[in-house]
Amino acid sequence: GSMVLVWEWWQGKQHRRRVREQAGNCPGLLVGGNSCTGEGEGSDGPQRNWNPVQSNWDFAARAGASEREVLRELRFNLKMNRTDSKEIGDAERNGTNIVGVDKNGFLTPEGLKAIGVPTYSALWKKGGQVVQQAKKILSARYSLDDWQSVLKARLHLEKSVAYRQMDRHVFQLKGDKKWAEILLNSEKKKVWDGGNGVLAALADAKWSFTPCNCRIKDCPICKHEYQLRIVLESLHEIE
Repeated sequence: GSMVLVWEWWQGKQHRRRVREQAGNCPGLLVGGNSCTGEGEGSDGPQRNWNPVQSNWDFAARAGASEREVLRELRFNLKMNRTDSKEIGDAERNGTNIVGVDKNGFLTPEGLKAIGVPTYSALWKKGGQVVQQAKKILSARYSLDDWQSVLKARLHLEKSVAYRQMDRHVFQLKGDKKWAEILLNSEKKKVWDGGNGVLAALADAKWSFTPCNCRIKDCPICKHEYQLRIVLESLHEIE
């Protein structure tokens, strides 16, 4: 009920306050580093994953699923057309394709158009459409349902940030090493188990890796960090 949501909101706010005090309001430090890194503007990596979640440690897909819930709570359109009962991110009737999502987990141009944005990044950041929509819902005379929708959206944002922290940590460990998929999954499972659940990284800022400062085009670590940063900016704006 509403009291549970209020309690979760208060707990989350206290966690974020403690993390910001430790990090000095630097997003790079919020993931356990010791310096700020560049945004990596324009990075469109595999971390934007709207494919179905395969396991607890499928962090990219879990982040995508959380971000989808953010859009749903904030009343973004998630249907390709009004007559279709399925939403963007649902499995199509053939059971193999995903509505509005390509085989790599990216929203298709048609999917982005249906949502109302030119790129996925346009949803996030301080002035992104997610923040603007939250402010719109809470403008003027808003109802309890309006407040609860924005609160739920922010809680999903917290989960997305935590999943993306975990995902970025795995790729920091991997570096330029070549890992077989079975080893990659094994390392992800260790991170999940060590994280003691989804919000541990966000609550405790426990990761101890060094942020990537390479500035190399198409660096996979920078791509993961960029997506984490822009979602984190949205979270900070929806208090």
